Amino acid sequence: FVQAKRGELDEALSLLWDALRIRKLQEDNIKISETLKNIGNVHREKEEYELAIECYEECLKIRKAELGDEHEKVADAYVAIGNVQSDMEKRKSAMSSYQEALQIRRRLFGPQDESVAAVLQYMGTLEFHAKRLDRALQLLNDFINIREGLNTERDGDYVNVLFMIGNIHKMEGDEEQAQSCWTEAY
Repeated sequence: FVQAKRGELDEALSLLWDALRIRKLQEDNIKISETLKNIGNVHREKEEYELAIECYEECLKIRKAELGDEHEKVADAYVAIGNVQSDMEKRKSAMSSYQEALQIRRRLFGPQDESVAAVLQYMGTLEFHAKRLDRALQLLNDFINIREGLNTERDGDYVNVLFMIGNIHKMEGDEEQAQSCWTEAY
């Protein structure tokens, strides 16, 4: 993990594969799934998307078997898969993965949870890049509404979403609303 953070990705993979081998000997399936997710993260960082997907899908399979279909760690695996599918510009598959994660998180935490807002941000960004602006605007506004309702810190994600909403308004010809969003983001 530290090697990956330092950008030493090949060394990180070597260590993670060693860790996975040890975890398999110990038969700790949850830790195996965590290590697979970390390996997938490194492959994603290296833009080895097919390898990342393989790791994330194996992680998901283990988590479902160990934890059931309705667990935050299962939703987390769906988000990881969706992110790589988005990187690969497989938007339909990515949206499907995000939908799975969203449904699980809504059932577990309710519709106004921070973890729900995070998935809405991914989905809204995906729709924005696909030029489906009405749907993007709806999802991104839902993100903002949840975050404001929770009185969550206005972090980088919040600012980026506001900026994107401003861009949507600009693209739709509403200069005044765009300026309002960009000013708030600033």
